[in-house]
Amino acid sequence: MSSKTLSEHDLTVLSDQDSLSDCLRELGDYEGAITLDEVTLPIRQRLDKEGHGTHCAALLLELAPNADIYVARVYEDRRKKLDPGVVAKAIMHAADQWKVAIISLSFGWPQYQAAVGDAINLATMQSVLICAAASNGGANDDVAFPANFPPVIYVHSTNEQGKPSNFTPNPLPFVPNFAVLGENVQAAWPGHERGKSQSGTSTATPILAAVMALILEFVDQKPRKTSDERRLLLPDHRVITKVLLAMSDEVDGYRYVRPWKLMGCNVDWGRVESRIQDAIGL
Repeated sequence: MSSKTLSEHDLTVLSDQDSLSDCLRELGDYEGAITLDEVTLPIRQRLDKEGHGTHCAALLLELAPNADIYVARVYEDRRKKLDPGVVAKAIMHAADQWKVAIISLSFGWPQYQAAVGDAINLATMQSVLICAAASNGGANDDVAFPANFPPVIYVHSTNEQGKPSNFTPNPLPFVPNFAVLGENVQAAWPGHERGKSQSGTSTATPILAAVMALILEFVDQKPRKTSDERRLLLPDHRVITKVLLAMSDEVDGYRYVRPWKLMGCNVDWGRVESRIQDAIGL
């Protein structure tokens, strides 16, 4: 865990494309910082030739403006396969060196990757929350790895009405199938002054990661905390899952996350606090 307060909690986006575009630095006023390190692949240019990583990081910045964003490039050329060893190295760097609270993974494999699984286990032992994209093949594809790997919180996509997207895979049994907006989402994109609209569970994933960051930030804002309330200051996927369940509703077999259900603008501080306490069993 970082020694920073939760209002400054860190998120890492592992990008399956080139490095973070400089256009992110022109998004506007946000309190956090962007860090791009050469921890996996050499950074030859600070330009995103594809746009996918920029889009994901921009969503994090827009929805969790107090967060510090760390970006690790794990994939440079989409003609080549994503290297599990590179991804594992990036996860461990995020946990050990950056000491992040949340890692957002907008990619996956059809099969289990041992190096990545080991890295995820080690990161979660350090109280790092990890969320990952389910996949985009609809009923034709299974939920991808590492989204299907406990304790990863995996993310489905919905449309603007909260209905499951056609491309999101079937829900898994016996686990929460969280879903958030992932269709036609506008965010920064290299070469597009007004950004670009994208759809996919990889788009939904940073949105849920930002929601998780806001939950941590809210809990940290209370001036005096009991020892039990401090459980949320040490991120745990089981605790966050309980809060996400409390702010979601079942829609066609998925848990559609509606943050305003628990933390709406018209709900006073004490009531939100009480709802979170009830959700985690305090």
